[in-house]
Amino acid sequence: MTVNPTSRTTPPEFKEPVFHVPGTPTIIDTAFLREGVYVSTIVGETLEQIRLRYPDAEVGEWEDVYRAVENSRKTEPQEITKEQFIYALEVLPPVGWRTARGVESFKMSERFYGSVTAVYARIGKRYFTFNDLISLPADEVADRIVNSRAFKHPPVRFMTIKEFRELNPNFHRSDKDLERDFDILTARIKKLNERQGRPRIGDFVIYPDNSERRFTYDWSDVGGGLQTTCPTIKDASFYLTKSGHCDFSGALNSRKRMSSASAPSGSSPTITQKPITAFAPKSRSGCIATNPRPKSLRSSPTHEHWKTNHRPDCNRLSAMRR
Repeated sequence: MTVNPTSRTTPPEFKEPVFHVPGTPTIIDTAFLREGVYVSTIVGETLEQIRLRYPDAEVGEWEDVYRAVENSRKTEPQEITKEQFIYALEVLPPVGWRTARGVESFKMSERFYGSVTAVYARIGKRYFTFNDLISLPADEVADRIVNSRAFKHPPVRFMTIKEFRELNPNFHRSDKDLERDFDILTARIKKLNERQGRPRIGDFVIYPDNSERRFTYDWSDVGGGLQTTCPTIKDASFYLTKSGHCDFSGALNSRKRMSSASAPSGSSPTITQKPITAFAPKSRSGCIATNPRPKSLRSSPTHEHWKTNHRPDCNRLSAMRR
């Protein structure tokens, strides 16, 4: 529950009032009533004063605000490598390390926010991670894994550092430089895979004639349609950022409308999260770029395969030589 500061009625009663910014993890300060107005505990600011620094600030119930932020930090399972699983197991003492229903799992003792931490699981020769409460029982971890999209997808084959080396011969001055770039690539792919639910720059667009182009911009907020790479100009490149987004550079095709269901021949194109083609460092400073012409070697974690009804299926990231 939140309160609008413009209201002149008696302010609502909160058991533990707090100033916060809805939709973000920002909890500004606890609050208390002073002469019928909520003010901050530390410096005695009213909500109007706090909004000079936080324009969207509200007053809410601590427990409701805290749980909402915790829930926003939870994620869906994604597949990882055996090496990532072992590293997480050994870097800190594991919490709740046990096997239930054939799924070995543990939680990281260091938490992200409140009671939310990283949960790791192994089933057979496949490894997964997601963020949830540190108190999540092992039985529920097992259920989350076996019912997840990640588990139902075909197993992912991850790029190894040896393959990364072979894709970039004579590029790195030393093994240390190569290992650094490989770690950058792995971290950014992980961030990319955490972004589920909407088309992303770099995803492929499948046209009714089965030709493929790359998604570059969504115009749904101004009348709909999508924009793609230009099929006749081969200057497109994509930069994979630290936050897991792709920046596009190159010529653009005209805007096309995207269907809301699988498109029959001769109708609208569909968008599909096929491979974001992989990765060769643009420079030794760690810039990672993609190229629109994939080779056959598949790389690190899968994304979902977009169809036009936005129900994910399966996707691969592909690696290629510059």
